[in-house]
Amino acid sequence: MRVGGNRKHERSGSSRVGQENVGGEQDVNANVVRAQRALERTLLKINRAKQRSLNLRSANMRSMSGIRDAEKYAWNAKKRWAGHLVRRTDDRWTTRVTLWYSRAQCRLNAQLAVLQQDGVTR
Repeated sequence: MRVGGNRKHERSGSSRVGQENVGGEQDVNANVVRAQRALERTLLKINRAKQRSLNLRSANMRSMSGIRDAEKYAWNAKKRWAGHLVRRTDDRWTTRVTLWYSRAQCRLNAQLAVLQQDGVTR
């Protein structure tokens, strides 16, 4: 059993609580890329040592394996989904919430309409 903690984090003097939320999407993308590269190596039956000895880059292995880039595919899927939401025309709660005006804004518009009817300009 190891006594003590991770010295790298002890020296920094900062707590790691909450740091996982900063740049969370980058962490996810890095994990996706790492997993894809591992999958490509497995499909081609190449380990890291063999990859280094053959001077193979990840792009070369991707072209050899014929697998699409996972990060690019995820980004395009996210854009497709956002476009799908924008083009929706039915009256769902998401549309009503995103096009919502605060009560103060509604009151202001109503008050301006009353003032304009009375002939008072602001």
